[in-house]
Amino acid sequence: MSIDPAIFEIALIGSAFAALAAYHWRLWALNRSSPETTAMGRHRLVRHAWARMIQTGGREILVVQTLRNWIMSSTFLASTAILFALGLLGAAFTTDKLSQLAHGLNFFGNQGGQLLLLKALLLVVDFLAGFFNFSLAIRAFIHAGFAINLPDKQGLGHDVGAKELERGALHYTLGMRSYYLAIPLSLWFFGPVWMFAGTVLLVLVLYRVD
Repeated sequence: MSIDPAIFEIALIGSAFAALAAYHWRLWALNRSSPETTAMGRHRLVRHAWARMIQTGGREILVVQTLRNWIMSSTFLASTAILFALGLLGAAFTTDKLSQLAHGLNFFGNQGGQLLLLKALLLVVDFLAGFFNFSLAIRAFIHAGFAINLPDKQGLGHDVGAKELERGALHYTLGMRSYYLAIPLSLWFFGPVWMFAGTVLLVLVLYRVD
């Protein structure tokens, strides 16, 4: 009895996205209930402690250096994401080489041209989301640089600076997650089996990192 390639692909892709969603829901729940048990939660606590130290310690040079490094990395990643997005858009409509390679490695999935275009567009949307988040991270870090240096007597420094810093860190994290998501989405070009295997490997690696 042969398996319908379309049903097989839907089942594998659905399982892959479900695994990613379940993992991040679990991570979000742990970050809220027990932040000290996750890397993201510990980083958030460290950022708040750092903001309090800067507010009371007068280490302006440390603020400049730390935020400069964060802004530089966000700028580089945002530029790379938009270049990938525009390059993929051009490749999706102008070349058949990717299609030929993908069909050669797609042993079980659907090989329709429209599906291949959909995969390319999803990857473009993923990189555009990364560009958007890194751009917002840059904006938040710039504002944090102003707010975090305000003296306590202004009534704004610590709370506003820490919130802007946390907002920038959140967008930076979301931008990095879009890069991680690009791995299984790219493997999907070569078939659902490759994407599912890539998703399982990604979840295992993220579990170790997070």
